[in-house]
Amino acid sequence: MTIFWDFLTLFVLILMMFLFRRKPTAASFFAALAIGLAAVGGFFLSDLVKGPLETRVVAPLAEKAAANDLADMFSKAHLATGRETAASLPLEDLLRQRPEAFTQLLAHYGADITAVENGYENAGHDRVAVLTAITGRFAAAIARAIAYAALFILLFVVLILIGRRIQSGMPPPRRRKRKLRLSSVLIGLAAGILLIWAVGAMFDMALPVLGTDIPGFSEEIFRATRLYSILHMINPLTYLYTS
Repeated sequence: MTIFWDFLTLFVLILMMFLFRRKPTAASFFAALAIGLAAVGGFFLSDLVKGPLETRVVAPLAEKAAANDLADMFSKAHLATGRETAASLPLEDLLRQRPEAFTQLLAHYGADITAVENGYENAGHDRVAVLTAITGRFAAAIARAIAYAALFILLFVVLILIGRRIQSGMPPPRRRKRKLRLSSVLIGLAAGILLIWAVGAMFDMALPVLGTDIPGFSEEIFRATRLYSILHMINPLTYLYTS
């Protein structure tokens, strides 16, 4: 799978250079700028808007799915909400016995057994606290990744429209020369790197909680790549997210 991700990274770079090759230099510049600004703006804004998305959408869905899986371990009914289901289950038995199905569920949601036990103890042996400790990290990571992806696309579209508006007031480009085509190709390469950085930041958000479920999609796989790992090491968004 490392070859696949390196090939996909190379394909994106070549595709962006191909798409930019006939663009005027100004149009190429505004398109690359839109990708860069959308990547940075979406990154910071996603941290602000992820809260409502997490509490209203992602967390309830994750809690419902996890609670239903927990109920199946006891052959119990699935109630209206995940928290209601969790409150009706003897989850303390799972914490004490740690059956394989339970540890697999923790791995599915990227939860740590010690953190789950601590959450249960700190909440005064509240069973709902077990559920939130299992799904909390998962819900937060997925909500941030979804918010970033949505904001990146939205900001990119808005910035492209603004760029076109600005370009409409500029004099028409001269007849393209070899030098101008080369500059557009190079800007396309830069735009491809910016796009890979943006997608890489989304991967950084989701990988810790999804890496155990999707074959070929894990932190270990990406660390073993060559081209992608080089771009990942110099990705400023990665440093911002992990700092």
